Parts: sequence; C-alpha cells; structure tokens
Amino acid sequence: MRASWVVLILAGLVPPCIFHVLDWAGGTEALQYISTTGWELGHPSTWDLVLMFASVITWTWVRGFMNLFLLAALPFIILDLWRSVARRPLNRDSA
Repeated sequence: MRASWVVLILAGLVPPCIFHVLDWAGGTEALQYISTTGWELGHPSTWDLVLMFASVITWTWVRGFMNLFLLAALPFIILDLWRSVARRPLNRDSA
C-alpha cells in the first residue's frame, strides 16, 4: 500500500519539477519562439520542437494532473497511517 501512494505522489510532483527546471533553463521560451517564427525547413529546429513538447506536457501536468494524482494518493496515505497505528502495540502496565 505504501508503494501505491509513493508512486502517485512522485507521478504528481516530478513533472511539475521538470517544468520549473525547463522554465529556469529557458526551455519554455520555445513556446514563444515557435508561435512567432515563420515555419521553414529547419526552423524551428528539432530541439525547439522537443522543448515545446516537453513544456506543453509538463505545463498541462502542473495545471491539471498534479492535483488529480495528489488527491488520488490521499486515501492510500490515510489507510497506510491507520494500519500503522493499528499495528502498534499498546503499552499497558501489568501490575
């Protein structure tokens, strides 16, 4: 059960981190460059198209899927905490 919510949390948080790295490194500038450039052979380059694709995918993940994955992990986290608390032995003094 713990693996389920860890995977969901990672799937929800890794793409937004990648988007922020792309934004910091200037990879999201490919969106503006491609939208304002006349399309000719070799322009935009393959690298610009890859950056555009990565930017669009990670941006949509930030806007929609991140919240969905984090919300989906919530029941697994609650059940995992419940099971770990239920398994904990009670400290009763035998007098």
